[in-house]
Amino acid sequence: DRLDYAFRTGAGPRAGCGNQSELNCGGVTHMIRRLIPSMARKNKIFFLGFSKCGTTALHHLLKKNGIRSLHYHDKGLYAATIIEQNVVRQRDPLRYLSKFEAFLDIVIASDTCYTEANKYYREFYEFYPDSYYVYNDRPVDDWINSRFNHTDFADRQALYFKVNKSELADLWRQIYETHKRETMAFFRDKPRFIHFDIVTDDIRKLTTFLKPDYHFRNFDFKKVNVTK
Repeated sequence: DRLDYAFRTGAGPRAGCGNQSELNCGGVTHMIRRLIPSMARKNKIFFLGFSKCGTTALHHLLKKNGIRSLHYHDKGLYAATIIEQNVVRQRDPLRYLSKFEAFLDIVIASDTCYTEANKYYREFYEFYPDSYYVYNDRPVDDWINSRFNHTDFADRQALYFKVNKSELADLWRQIYETHKRETMAFFRDKPRFIHFDIVTDDIRKLTTFLKPDYHFRNFDFKKVNVTK
């Protein structure tokens, strides 16, 4: 169905940036070679929630504490596209991205190209079982409203899915709830996983969880790029 097509399998020519003709929507060309791996901590931090779930504020917090965080893209090279290409080729999903230590907001969306790379949490875990996995969360109705109010994102998504705005809200809700349910089930017995509610949880819940490998001196967690 539409949810499976759009989010879970990546099947079909428009389900992501999965073929050569679509790579340009993620800016991935021969320039990818400039993402040379450098020294970074082996145990990564994967934020498995969606964009508009505190990702910009979390990104700023990580950077203030010296953590190499990749939020959305690096100089025009989109993480979601790179990750999807690696998964399609059955290789390390972080190939070309290993210089980074944390990954947030790994989505790319236009009216012709759509990939939510947080769906690849199983592949992340296969290659990085000792890394840290965080489900950054907020109430789904607030998330839907925030997406509608974020630039022209809803317009692009409506064109991509060929739906009206009301249908888009229902589709987003289904995507959100399905991803959350399946992700939480997968990580239920995994020790390096937490659910972090950006509205109700104290930031020290996150920083304490990451303490074995990542040490924080700055705990200033301010919401940035907020749309309601």
